[in-house]
Amino acid sequence: MPSKLFLLALCSIFTRGFVLTPPKYTPVLLKNSPKTYEVPGLYEDKPFPTFIVKLFNGEKIWFRVNITDKIGHLKALIEKHYSIPNDKKPYNIQTDFPRKPLDNLEMTILDADISAKQLSLK
Repeated sequence: MPSKLFLLALCSIFTRGFVLTPPKYTPVLLKNSPKTYEVPGLYEDKPFPTFIVKLFNGEKIWFRVNITDKIGHLKALIEKHYSIPNDKKPYNIQTDFPRKPLDNLEMTILDADISAKQLSLK
């Protein structure tokens, strides 16, 4: 029977040093959607773009999500880490150039074609 240390080393080799553990999800109910979206975990073995999101106060923040995540997951991630003022709810995410609202929360990042774009909350 192989030792635990051997199995741990073998697992580390196959995962290229990354420890793959399932992320702990916290569901977030979005105000303009009847569906609950979970905050996504970042899987580094899948492609992931970096987003710059401009908040209502002008602050710019960086997020990384996998391209298979949905717009609703990105919105849940923003709401988890930053409070949205009550007078701004409900709000939409939109691309900065060209200006395009991202209303379909079920669309994936890949389908929305928003990789490496700056986004704003409106």
